[in-house]
Amino acid sequence: MWKWLLALGIVALVVCAGAVGGGAWYGLKWQAAQEETARIQAEDAAKAAEGAARVMASQAAQADHLLEARAALAAEDHVAAEAAFSLVLEADPTSVEALIGRGHCYARLERYELAESDLRAVTRAAPDRKDAWEALAWVLTRMSRDDEAVDALDHLLALDGADTKALRDRASARFHAGDAAGALTDARGACELGFAEGCALEEKIRASMRR
Repeated sequence: MWKWLLALGIVALVVCAGAVGGGAWYGLKWQAAQEETARIQAEDAAKAAEGAARVMASQAAQADHLLEARAALAAEDHVAAEAAFSLVLEADPTSVEALIGRGHCYARLERYELAESDLRAVTRAAPDRKDAWEALAWVLTRMSRDDEAVDALDHLLALDGADTKALRDRASARFHAGDAAGALTDARGACELGFAEGCALEEKIRASMRR
């Protein structure tokens, strides 16, 4: 009998020892998992902070480039303004202000194809920008693409039908495109709205039609 009791005691000791050892092993695994989680979270936080710092630095650089571009544009230094606007667009190709600013610079530098590309990008992204349609029409006129200039001015006048300068410009573009009747209508409209240049153009168109 005592042998059975001794055997049971030995078994109990082995089971208890195993339980204690197993508990310690699982405790170490849990601690290691917690430490790994903390390490990953710290790395993620560091990466997020680094990314935020890069974004802030990029935004600050963008603001500096825009200020530089505006100042150069105001001084009519179109070469410097174009370079500054290009730096803005390297970081943000969708910047409407930089696109229209660089488009104006290209136009003044007689780089009309590049100007057209920038200005058309603006009219797609912000079709309510009157200045973009006006500048695009000006560029197309310089390229002797009067039909396309008329189309650009159609968009401009759809935004503001009382824009007398746009009416005058469309009259001129229509006349050069061979639409004398349409040109006369636009010139007369500008004249009736009190735009003296519209009246002068109306007289020129009438004179050409009498020949």
